Parts: sequence; structure tokens; C-alpha cells
Amino acid sequence: MKYRRLRREELEELEPQFVRFLAAQSVPAEDWAKIKVTDEHKANLLIDQFSEMVFDDVIRRTKFAEQRSEKQILTFRCGDEKLELRGIVIQGETSLDLRKEESSDEMLAKLKLSNAKLKILSAERIYRPNREIEVFSLLEQQAKISQGPELFDLLDSLVSTES
Repeated sequence: MKYRRLRREELEELEPQFVRFLAAQSVPAEDWAKIKVTDEHKANLLIDQFSEMVFDDVIRRTKFAEQRSEKQILTFRCGDEKLELRGIVIQGETSLDLRKEESSDEMLAKLKLSNAKLKILSAERIYRPNREIEVFSLLEQQAKISQGPELFDLLDSLVSTES
């Protein structure tokens, strides 16, 4: 299997799509009920196929992702050929918590009141072994899909001004 099987909760959330998938496989609801009981191997194969289809779709549409912790923000641009990272790390003590949604003015004020420093991160690399596996791995490591490039672009501009 290329990724992993969807968890029970994930599969339950995607029930309407799974029903359509089964219909496309010529498996009506009453047959699915029988297969689950009488042919566990076939049931698992169908769930695996559906899982792979779902993950392929999610990964194909993922262009940006981010990970946040109290002292760090990492943003990723998931291009066709390479994965790019832009991030910031707070070094030192501060009341600033990067997991919280605050205005940039509030964040800067907290940073100025402390002796903490910002370290700016920038890296990029070609996918190994391929885009699908790398993006899947990133998402499995608690990165969240970002809806747009705003945060990445903001951190990218910090990298540009520091160079």
C-alpha cells in the first residue's frame, strides 16, 4: 500500500464518498454488507483502494502546509519538483506563543519586551523518493494543509530581507 489505510473515524467522515466509490466498483450497499462479513480480504482491499484514492487526491491538491509549536512556525511550499521550507524559531524566553492567533503588532510587542531573538529558517530540496510520499509524510508528522501562500510568502520575504 502506498500510504496507509484510513482510520475508522476518517472512513466514517467520508461515508458518502465511500458509498459512491463502492457504486463505481459495482458494489451495492447490500453486497457491501455481505462482503464485510463473508470476505474480509475483499473488504480490506476495497478500503485500501479507497484510502489510496483519498490520499492521492489530498496530496495532489496540497500546495502549502505548516507546523506550529510554541516557539516555532514552519511553512512548506509543496511544488512539483521540490519542497521549500520557510520558518521562524524563537530563541530565548518570551510570553509569545506562536500557536496563538495574534496580530503581528501584538507579536512584535511581546518579542520586544523580552530578550528573545528570532531565527529565520530557509531550506529547499528535491523530493526523495517522490512528491507523494514526501507530502504524505509531512502531513502524517502533524503538518496542517494551508489554504494559501500568505504565511509562506511573509516568511519568504523575511528571508529575502535578511540576505
